[in-house]
Amino acid sequence: MGDLEESTKMGIIMRKIAFLTVAAASVALAACGPGAETETEAQADAMEEQADAIEEAAEAAPTEAQEEALEAKQDEAEAAADALEDKADAEEGMTGM
Repeated sequence: MGDLEESTKMGIIMRKIAFLTVAAASVALAACGPGAETETEAQADAMEEQADAIEEAAEAAPTEAQEEALEAKQDEAEAAADALEDKADAEEGMTGM
């Protein structure tokens, strides 16, 4: 029964991550309106929000193995956000924004 309970908790955590990811993407898209930051900056912000959501899920993970797996995903999301921020900085340098 314990495996089923852990599986259910993990499913709930993953659904929360998915919901927060969609929410972050929506915010990023909304930020792409007139006068907003660049699309790449908005993507970086959304990725940072996703990393934050994954961190929260890791803290609530029912097992250490699941926590470690989520922390690895968080590290990947943070690295992707950093790469997008670097790309946005390069784009601003090219366009003079």
